[in-house]
Amino acid sequence: MQLLVGLVSGLIFGLGLSVSGMLNPVKVSAFLDITGGWDPSLAMVMGGGLAVNLFAMWLLKKRTKPYFTDEFSMPQSVAIDRPLLI
Repeated sequence: MQLLVGLVSGLIFGLGLSVSGMLNPVKVSAFLDITGGWDPSLAMVMGGGLAVNLFAMWLLKKRTKPYFTDEFSMPQSVAIDRPLLI
């Protein structure tokens, strides 16, 4: 079941990138070119994805048990240390 959920999630992600035009190398290059004709559309796509993810995490944290497994797998440490940064 986890494999199927991962596959469907990846397909939805890829479809979203395709629909938003982010598979076009020219669009990505225009985003990275901050000195020329900068195109902020990639930042908008990333911001939209972040907003959806934050909302989904907010909803999931209210649950006591995940849908497709027995327990949540969340990190116990909240420290930002050297191994985390590397």
